[in-house]
Amino acid sequence: MNEFLLPKSIPKIALKENLVATFPLEEDSPRTIHRYYRDTFDWRLYKKGYLFQVDSDNTSYELNLISLEGEEPRVLTMQSQPRYIEDIPSKIWQQKLHGTLNIRALMNHITLSLRQHTLRYVDKDGKTVARLYIEEARLPQANGRMKTLETRVRIVPVKGYGKASTELSKFLKKEYKLKPVKQPQFASAAQAIDLSINSYSNQLAHPFSDQDRTDQALKALLLTLLGTIEVNETGTVEDIDSEFLHDLRVSVRRTRSALSQVKHIFPQRSLQRFESAFSWIGQFTGPTRDMHVYLLNFDGYQAALPKKMQAHLFPLKDFLIRHQKLEHEKLVAAIKSHRYQALKQSWRIFLTSPCPEKTSLENATKPIKETADIHIWQAYAKLMKRGRAITEACPDEKLHKLRIVAKKLRYLLEFFQNLYPQKRIKALISELKKLQDVLGDFQDLSVQINALRDFEIQMKEEGALNADTEAAMELLVHQLRGRIKAQRKLFESRFSDFSDASMRTEFKMLFKKVGLNRTL
Repeated sequence: MNEFLLPKSIPKIALKENLVATFPLEEDSPRTIHRYYRDTFDWRLYKKGYLFQVDSDNTSYELNLISLEGEEPRVLTMQSQPRYIEDIPSKIWQQKLHGTLNIRALMNHITLSLRQHTLRYVDKDGKTVARLYIEEARLPQANGRMKTLETRVRIVPVKGYGKASTELSKFLKKEYKLKPVKQPQFASAAQAIDLSINSYSNQLAHPFSDQDRTDQALKALLLTLLGTIEVNETGTVEDIDSEFLHDLRVSVRRTRSALSQVKHIFPQRSLQRFESAFSWIGQFTGPTRDMHVYLLNFDGYQAALPKKMQAHLFPLKDFLIRHQKLEHEKLVAAIKSHRYQALKQSWRIFLTSPCPEKTSLENATKPIKETADIHIWQAYAKLMKRGRAITEACPDEKLHKLRIVAKKLRYLLEFFQNLYPQKRIKALISELKKLQDVLGDFQDLSVQINALRDFEIQMKEEGALNADTEAAMELLVHQLRGRIKAQRKLFESRFSDFSDASMRTEFKMLFKKVGLNRTL
């Protein structure tokens, strides 16, 4: 990193004068810029080893994709801040970032105010071959005050002209004893405001101990899920991107699954109350999420049609956008409602209250490992029994029900994964996910077909359905039906892989204990 800290003992004016006297440097007018460090909510770029830095002088935005591994930075100038990968008008950038950002929005995590002094190294031909920046940075804090960060000297070579920047760097090291900075400005700023970098994940990996009481361990798990629900609320309300609502709903489903599967842990009256409450959350968050999914699938819907018919689907997109906004307004009202806030408060009180030392609930005081073994094995046995009963003549409903059984097993494996050898448990989850993907796609196709039928009716009632759009939607439904047939055939192969002898042996070795009568 060609960047140095400038100690307070070295006046920047004296430094500039010495540099200009030593090298063919020309000074630009100082300018004030805002520097934004942007990433997704879940730090996807940082996890991949990149910083996304945006500098703005209120006339344009200079995008810098900085590699933490030493790759050459990518620079691009735009007239506005990009929010999604599609906003960046560069195929090279899109190809590099799409797999990482996917559908997540870029957000400002850190904003700096900089006073920037620029010295340009000009060669004998009058060409700028390097730039030296002296940057005085200030950082807004939560209390509204500005915190002054260290002044930095940054040297940036023009591509193909490395000699000039090397000369400047050597001069600073020899003349002023400056040492290259190891910590990027982003990390210093994050440390100054106690920003927890890369802290969010919707993955479960709770640190249980084998002998933890089941009721205490389960409360800790559910408290983690409540935290994930709450941390995604703002992004859901502000509709920053669809993943906030997705992660919120996943945590709600996990909560409901834990309450419904692990029995005789909590008092029945409390259990029924909270099961009903979380079912309500699932209901009022569902319609908005459905619209998100249909909008995310829209490009695929178009691509499935002949080119001459693709434009006929745009009235459907307009319908989806309009109804997504309407459903989102209802969702926001529910999240801000007294009922929702009171539910969270009472749920937190329940989860943080001490468990009784003695209880009549038969599973409450059992070691969590014993509880996990029993419930995972029973869920696996149920999946195997129902999966083997699936035939070509079975109605679709049986596959839908099997999907729910598979999902419940997946949640249990994820809940308690830290109680088992990591490599082995992750391999089981991976194989189960392959089966789930087939069942999930089958379910999604069925739901989409029914939804498209309903949309046709609603669009007719709203006067938004013309003959061309109706024909395009009919063809789309026909193609989705064909894909359902293919998924049923694929299920046979996936279930065969999941139920083979090696998988059965692994489940038995990890989870089947003496006293469990169910055999496979």
